[in-house]
Amino acid sequence: MQAPLFLLQPAATSATPAPAASSGAASTEHAPVPVGNEQRSGEALVVTAYLVIWVLALGFVLVAWRRTRALEGRLATVEAALAAAPTGPKKPKKPAPAPSEDD
Repeated sequence: MQAPLFLLQPAATSATPAPAASSGAASTEHAPVPVGNEQRSGEALVVTAYLVIWVLALGFVLVAWRRTRALEGRLATVEAALAAAPTGPKKPKKPAPAPSEDD
């Protein structure tokens, strides 16, 4: 697999500013402003981006794993409580007889 041609060519930069227009009218041409050496390697940026994505993905997996473990613990507690509870239908309690007013 060959890399695209534009990735193999160095970026065209100009260390000297473009000459200003001699007339009083504003120039319509693009003139880069020299601000020192602010070039970064594209390869380093790609590696950094992949590293950030992998760290975020790993963090997400770890958080999901921890939450799943906590949920499994709570589920085990509920299952144990259900296993210890008496089985079968509950019989409704009969209401106590009302005191008679004849006494």
